[in-house]
Amino acid sequence: MPNPASGGRFFATLDDDNREFASDFTVPVANAKVKFGGLINHSDRSFAARTFAFKTTAQTDFRLLYSDLSTLFVPDNIGARGFEIDEITNRSDQYDARQQLTASYLMVDAPFTVGGRSLRLIAGARIEDNSQKLNSFDLQDRAVRVDLSKTDLLPSVNLTYTISPASNVRAAFSQTVARPEFRELAPFAFYDFSTVSVVYGNPNLRRTLVRNFDLRLETFPNIGEMLSASIFYKHFTDAIEEVIVPTTELTRSFGNADRARNYGFELEMRKSLAFIGAAFSDLSFTGNYSWIQSRVDLKGSTTAIAKNNRRLQGQSPYMINLGLQYSRANTSVNLLYNRFGKRIAQVGSLYDDDILELPRDLLDLTLAQNFGQRYELKLTARDILGQEQEFTQNERKVKGNLKGTTYSLGLALKF
Repeated sequence: MPNPASGGRFFATLDDDNREFASDFTVPVANAKVKFGGLINHSDRSFAARTFAFKTTAQTDFRLLYSDLSTLFVPDNIGARGFEIDEITNRSDQYDARQQLTASYLMVDAPFTVGGRSLRLIAGARIEDNSQKLNSFDLQDRAVRVDLSKTDLLPSVNLTYTISPASNVRAAFSQTVARPEFRELAPFAFYDFSTVSVVYGNPNLRRTLVRNFDLRLETFPNIGEMLSASIFYKHFTDAIEEVIVPTTELTRSFGNADRARNYGFELEMRKSLAFIGAAFSDLSFTGNYSWIQSRVDLKGSTTAIAKNNRRLQGQSPYMINLGLQYSRANTSVNLLYNRFGKRIAQVGSLYDDDILELPRDLLDLTLAQNFGQRYELKLTARDILGQEQEFTQNERKVKGNLKGTTYSLGLALKF
């Protein structure tokens, strides 16, 4: 990998092949429905990179080092009295990976009454048999073989109690999994210019098992309107996190926290603004606020973490989402606002504090116009406010990204 301070060239090729087949069936049984089905997903990836570094020699004219960056590495400066190009590709700069997921499920959707009260039970289970294989080399040219094979039984239960024709109480439990991505498993190292750090994968990662508990009260005052309040709890086993590796330069990798948990509450609403007046009948407002507490148990973690008690990486203590929508005939306008609380961007080590991402405000605008039944023209402006993305470590700013507003224009054809 070239040193970004000295310059280099990086070339990479990636070939992904993804295939999926799924089927779903529904069988009515009395006043209930039995649903079952299956899925097969197969993914193949082949990745290879070559890296070249510019080096000085005893014959290099060192006055070249003071050249303008736009002309520093022009062809005339490569050669006898210029720079030497040295290939520094490692065997770890390539990997082949494969994932095979086979899943099947069975569920029942059954309304029933108890004491004159209406209830609805949706319950079932999903079996997922997953295999992830990856072949590569580490920096010492030793063969790396990853073989993650796991069969998971994932139950799900959702019970709805009807308080009134417009109000429900829902209680739910489910179990899900989160599997590492190929890039998180591969020992391949690369320089990430957006975070000014070296990133490499961890072949010893384990998949994450998540247990979800939710209790939700919701009411629907009018058509298209909704008010809800919910509490939730999530338990993570082997949560995958992005961590700082203690080295002489900022280096990031991935590790498993033994156990973690999230809990909190959420308030959500969707309201038509027609009550203000007829001129506002095509406008609606949406809002969502989440308060989240998280804690990680580091016993058994796969990395040397500095703190015994901390938040889960990437988890904000609060999130705010607001939206204003206009919809009439073939025209729609969406204005969306988002803000999140300070969160851990990269988990620290015994020698480095956590790197935190500071809160910022995001504002997006989407304009869509349909032409007939088949064409849609959409204009999107993302991050209109253009606030800097700031990261701090031990109360000191370590980096910032100012990406600005991005615009996109697209035309969709519906068949």
